[in-house]
Amino acid sequence: PCDDSLYVDGVDTTYLGKFYYGHEMQRLGMNTVEIDTVNERECKRTVFHKVYVLQCADSVYVDGVDTVYVGSIYYGHEMQRLGMNTVEIDTVNERECKRTVFHKVYVLQCADSVYVDGVDTVYVGSIYYGHEMQRLGMNTVEIDTVNEMGCKRSIFHDVMVLVCDDSIYAEEIDYIHVGEMYYGQNMYLPGLNTVEEEIVNDHGCRKTIFHRVMVLEKEESVEPKDTIDKKDPIVEPVIPEIPETPIVEEEGNKEENEEGEGNKEEDEEGDDVPEIKIPTAFSPYQKDGKNDIFMKGYEVYIYDRYSNLVFHSTNGWDGRSGDKLVNAGVYVYAVKLQTGEIRRGTIEVLKRK
Repeated sequence: PCDDSLYVDGVDTTYLGKFYYGHEMQRLGMNTVEIDTVNERECKRTVFHKVYVLQCADSVYVDGVDTVYVGSIYYGHEMQRLGMNTVEIDTVNERECKRTVFHKVYVLQCADSVYVDGVDTVYVGSIYYGHEMQRLGMNTVEIDTVNEMGCKRSIFHDVMVLVCDDSIYAEEIDYIHVGEMYYGQNMYLPGLNTVEEEIVNDHGCRKTIFHRVMVLEKEESVEPKDTIDKKDPIVEPVIPEIPETPIVEEEGNKEENEEGEGNKEEDEEGDDVPEIKIPTAFSPYQKDGKNDIFMKGYEVYIYDRYSNLVFHSTNGWDGRSGDKLVNAGVYVYAVKLQTGEIRRGTIEVLKRK
């Protein structure tokens, strides 16, 4: 015979309004649910389940108070009202019981600006917090930030922007042999050379260092010669012969000149000729009236390091070759003094500051 009834041991638990084997549970407390079944032999019987029906807690208040900033997102809610707020959050637990959870939230005002004490120092062209600094002097850089609580605010930094010193001239002269490497360059030209070195310091400032190097032939000693001043060397240049300037005399003055030749030696011995000092560098780029003309009032010949004539004049050199200023560097000169003596040496054209 079919056993027409079966009682299941134990008690199941569910919440009010839930479905249990097709039955909507509406009565709180202990319930007995009757379930009709048919087994594989078509034997019909009734199975009885004990079910305890619980009430869903429709609200839960969370202890404590959370703190956020105005405009922050809290459990999907954008917090716009300053002060104490209550945020209502609907939840469903693992038994599909719906309930509301209440959170207390204190909303603070974001500080919209902060001024950093002190002044940072950078060089023009440097990158400071993503900003390329181009204006010299004092600058204020505004940086927008978001803290860990989502609070947006601006931070203001004072920054002093300095100009990079774009050129430095090394005081000492280095001595090497032809063919040796010097700051990445193969030095093959004998004599005094100027080598430019581009550097970037720890502040991101780019500048040029000019090194003077004496390139010697293989058989020459690397020791400086006694006739060369280390601080301001004068190297005997290879200069083509300076042409003599023809003197055209008028017929009427010829006899007077011949008569005066007899007293020429006496006049020269009696004259007190002042010492002529020839500068070692000048700055034609600045045009400020200070040291921007070399040997004004004298006949000068200017040559490059390859002994090519760059300039000739009877009234000094203004740093030009043709209608353009020459590049900074060392040039060879020959100066004809009023006594007829010819002085030779090197003159350095300083770069624009």
